[in-house]
Amino acid sequence: MAIEVVAKATAGALSTPTQPPPSSQYDTREEVMPTVSAADTMGEDAEDAKDVEVAEQADSATFVAIGDAASFEELIGQFRQALADRGVEIPNAPGETERQCLARWLRGVPYRGSVKHAVEKIVAYAKWRQEKGVDAWPIGTGDGLADPIGYAHANKVLGCDANIIQAFLPHMRRGTDRRGRPVLYKHLGRQFIVKGMNQHSTIERLIDYNCYFQEQHLVGGGPDGVYQWLYVIDVAGFNWTMFDAHTRRLIYGISKTDESFYPDMMGTLVVVNAPPSFAFAWRIMRKWMDPSTRDRAHIISEKSPELVTKVLLSYMDASELPSTYGGTAPPLAPWPDYSSSGSSSGSGGQKQNSKNPL
Repeated sequence: MAIEVVAKATAGALSTPTQPPPSSQYDTREEVMPTVSAADTMGEDAEDAKDVEVAEQADSATFVAIGDAASFEELIGQFRQALADRGVEIPNAPGETERQCLARWLRGVPYRGSVKHAVEKIVAYAKWRQEKGVDAWPIGTGDGLADPIGYAHANKVLGCDANIIQAFLPHMRRGTDRRGRPVLYKHLGRQFIVKGMNQHSTIERLIDYNCYFQEQHLVGGGPDGVYQWLYVIDVAGFNWTMFDAHTRRLIYGISKTDESFYPDMMGTLVVVNAPPSFAFAWRIMRKWMDPSTRDRAHIISEKSPELVTKVLLSYMDASELPSTYGGTAPPLAPWPDYSSSGSSSGSGGQKQNSKNPL
């Protein structure tokens, strides 16, 4: 099935969310296109960006297997032995089997199937977990901000009330797709002002908060492959002036942390309601991603709203998809709405005053 996209990549009880200040306070609506240098791309090659393209949808399952099953199991055996030879315990997270952990690292390293490289990465990961004290993080029920323990620790990680960050970056986990993967929704629209978040937290704390999210997900465990997420990122209202140094630093930091310590956890990424200005940001962000991760991304233009529901229903049942995006499940709320009828209120024109589950 051909899908038209803008581009395809080749946390307890909650109080009422604090509303972020008007975006104009952070000078996000300027009219001059910024110049992007090599420094702006965090050291990546400043090659000319490719034109956005129309591409066919690809299922993330394409990128799961490395060769046939027999050879993959052989790689896992070699990986296990190489770690044992180094005296390194397999650092599988709570809810994750040793095999899942080893398979995830083999699939996620840049040189896919390279046991030597995977060993070096997992040794660095084990050291990072120990230095960061990750195993001592109170996960609670694994339900994020909906759980009192998770909410309290989120506040500690962020150094502020998690509801403040929720107002700038609405995010929640809701339902699963047909493969059993939980679906994580985020909104990076007009309210996503990283400079504003920095007035309450720091880039480093925001990156740690993302790691806490990943740890909560790993607590659930499940069949091989269910450790992955299906990400739905809504960028309605995004303006290229929002992609300043603060935003680039945060997105780059999260991208590299996920690649280094949580490989192969992004099963599929669907970016919806992308305005033309998002292509400018994507041309930079795509360079920070591992190729196998980049190839799992599908970006749907704001000019093709009918494709949003069509694509998401190709991954999940209508009963799992919020009515916000054309399904029959309850709408996401609070959720920004930058349509002509929504006028930046919650989903379906509702005010953003309800509790967020994650």
